[in-house]
Amino acid sequence: MLTPEERKALPKKRANRNEIDTFYLLAAALSAIMSGKDNLEQRMKMIPGGWRDLCMIRTKLEGIVLCLLNTFEPDKQRHVGKQMQHLRIKTVFGPEAHKDPEMFMLPIEDLGLLVRVSTNECKLNMCPSSDCARCQLGKVLDRASFVSRGDRAWWEVFEQATHRDVGMEECG
Repeated sequence: MLTPEERKALPKKRANRNEIDTFYLLAAALSAIMSGKDNLEQRMKMIPGGWRDLCMIRTKLEGIVLCLLNTFEPDKQRHVGKQMQHLRIKTVFGPEAHKDPEMFMLPIEDLGLLVRVSTNECKLNMCPSSDCARCQLGKVLDRASFVSRGDRAWWEVFEQATHRDVGMEECG
């Protein structure tokens, strides 16, 4: 990749909104890789060359982002450079996911209420975290959730997410 001096010597060009938005996506992807790669280190090492490839992607993407930034006009470089410090990637499902007959999506607060109501068949609300792995509903939640419960029971996850305890008396 280019040295800092070579990057500074790149030609400058006014950037349009689409170019800046795409640049932000690349910079956010770099930020996500840098902040999350340790979470996947062990798993990536299970793939032959996987960890090396992820580190290479990070290095290459970092060089590309820096070079692209240096093609912006100086005032835009300063502005975009400051904005880059606050970039985050958020994954959201597109409208297609809501139309998939095999998918069912709802807010975590609603899911927490359904779990609390289901205590007639499952004692998920009262079980210790170790029981969640053996419970049918706990297994479903472990498979389906984007939230890792870690060593917590599912009722603790929902209670923390909703910041309130939804009791049975609230159910119609």
